[in-house]
Amino acid sequence: MLFFCILIISLVHSHNWIHGRSRAYKASTLQPAPPKPSTRQPHIRIGQNQKFGFEWASGHAGSTYYFVVTHARHEDKLKKHTLANLEAYVNDAPKGAEITGAEWQKRHTSCGYSNQCNNKNGKNNGKDYLKQFLPGDDLYFDRPDIWGNAGISQWQYKASDLKGDTRVSYTNSKWPWIEAVHSFKVRHPRPREWDLSQFSIEGKEGPGEYLIHMVWRGYRDVIDVDILPQDSIDLYGTPSDSDANWGKIDHCQYKPKNYNGDKSRCFIIDNTAHDISKCLDSCSRTNRKGKPKCNAVNVVPFKNSDDVAFDTVNIPKSAKCDRLTAKNEDTMICYGVKPIKNSKVNDDVDTLWTIIDDDPEDPIFYSTCYNLEQGWHFEGYSISSAPQAKPLFQKIGGKCLECSDMQKIKDLKVSQVPIWKVSDECEKCSY
Repeated sequence: MLFFCILIISLVHSHNWIHGRSRAYKASTLQPAPPKPSTRQPHIRIGQNQKFGFEWASGHAGSTYYFVVTHARHEDKLKKHTLANLEAYVNDAPKGAEITGAEWQKRHTSCGYSNQCNNKNGKNNGKDYLKQFLPGDDLYFDRPDIWGNAGISQWQYKASDLKGDTRVSYTNSKWPWIEAVHSFKVRHPRPREWDLSQFSIEGKEGPGEYLIHMVWRGYRDVIDVDILPQDSIDLYGTPSDSDANWGKIDHCQYKPKNYNGDKSRCFIIDNTAHDISKCLDSCSRTNRKGKPKCNAVNVVPFKNSDDVAFDTVNIPKSAKCDRLTAKNEDTMICYGVKPIKNSKVNDDVDTLWTIIDDDPEDPIFYSTCYNLEQGWHFEGYSISSAPQAKPLFQKIGGKCLECSDMQKIKDLKVSQVPIWKVSDECEKCSY
């Protein structure tokens, strides 16, 4: 039953710009990146310099993908990964910084040629490429089963189509946290097919938590990577029902058009602990037919802040929500929902939830949402339930968070929701 409960959340990976596990459920325009998960959930686990791979969509010919490698402690620097800065990092590389060799060239994987998908611009007949790789060829990539599309055809690019692909690794004084930048040109516009390349991470700051920041036009994504002191025996992991968990997203709501709340049960949240465990537990239960009650949760203010530009409050019109009354000005309410697709949204880009993290005049800024996420298992790895630290910026939309509130937010458990209070006056925090 747990797998069925998380199915809607996990399926939205099917049209991601990174064809595999990453933070973005689809192509994400969140800047500078989709939010860091509430608990550590690596997408790949490898040893230092151990080879691995991943795929990305190959639409929009002439555009460039950048994949930036850095230690996870530098997540607050991702906003500096602009297209101009990354191009400068690549161009400023000293002699000997470039990663060269045939094994590092990108390949193309064609689901169209393999009759596993359809492209709007016609079937891929393979004529745009130098040759097809077959199992046993030196540059054939042994794709893991977990990626799907078993037996998909792999193609070698012509030398002319590899020009402009640049991979460099060195320390630049302007951006000292960047370990490497891999840039790849999109040559043939096939958005439902993928390019694939092999990677390795030196891990210059030693074993630990790293990330690969994807930058492509106005879209961003992150692959969270664990670097081990020895080679990994399980690079990509496998799905696990038993490891499913609730993921918390700050400044987030499911809007009414994206959920069914007719039978939602609302809970008043305790103003001291701010814990919504009761709400999460209620949502996780199954009904008499064995189906989950819900697989997502909204947490919203019962009454909007005075800073909010309008009075609408996102509370479902259900019998179990209408009777509740606010205890005070800071009262929060939580309720479970069943996400639904809206026919007017772009399935390749839009998520079912909305994040507004830079506008204190929007009620979503003060809200939190939770998703029941697909569990993932790696051999030899134990998932921790402890929350992981996320970048928290004091200045937001011309206003500031109180220093004391920032520390309280940093110390919250996954099941506890923050109370966001902003002020026109800013003070310098001591930590």
